[in-house]
Amino acid sequence: MIRLPAVLRERAKLEICDARLEYDPETRILVACDRYGCSEVETPEPLALLPAPPILRPFTLTQVVYVEFERRVFVEKGETVWVKVPIDIEIARRGRPIARLSTGKAKYRLVGSLVEGVIARNVRSSVWRSPPGEAGECWALAAITIQKGADAVEGIPFNAGSSYIYRGEGDQLYLSKVLATITPQTIDTRTTKDSPLPGLKRIRGPPYGSPGRITALTQTAVVVERGWRLWPYLRS
Repeated sequence: MIRLPAVLRERAKLEICDARLEYDPETRILVACDRYGCSEVETPEPLALLPAPPILRPFTLTQVVYVEFERRVFVEKGETVWVKVPIDIEIARRGRPIARLSTGKAKYRLVGSLVEGVIARNVRSSVWRSPPGEAGECWALAAITIQKGADAVEGIPFNAGSSYIYRGEGDQLYLSKVLATITPQTIDTRTTKDSPLPGLKRIRGPPYGSPGRITALTQTAVVVERGWRLWPYLRS
């Protein structure tokens, strides 16, 4: 796994899952590519390579990520479930983002009802009852703690745009803890800034440039109606 964040100070040609970037210090041209296209920027070094929640590419449509479980999972008050979430990469110069890359394919869906629901980046994940050793390259681990309620659920949405990013042993990345309340009608989640495990190093916090422009999605909390299985995916 490439250690993120990283600083680019010389000629480089990197591949990070589906993302590719090349920098030539003589021409000062950065070429950054993913499956959604390439961008070229003339810029001096050094350049910062930063991990970000998967809400930047192909464009910032939403701050919400919906983690779809491989199968329905019964959760109840006091439990913490672990899931994996892909990361995006932001390339910055002096704190200003100049390019953004997706490390995989982005897929979107409607979460909740057609009237009251929200669009979310859809992520499919296994569920662990204790933190797994690692999520694999280009993935972060996220912990969801059930504060109230009990039910078998197909997935959980949360506001990834409000997530803090932590790093642990082996350069594994983590998102900050999510708190969830399950009722027969709704799932209510709140993204905190708290580390999901003791001893992790916080390496980045929100905001991430442009995310947050849509007023309805700027809050840390996400409340959606149950029954999202009635609505089809919105594929990019």
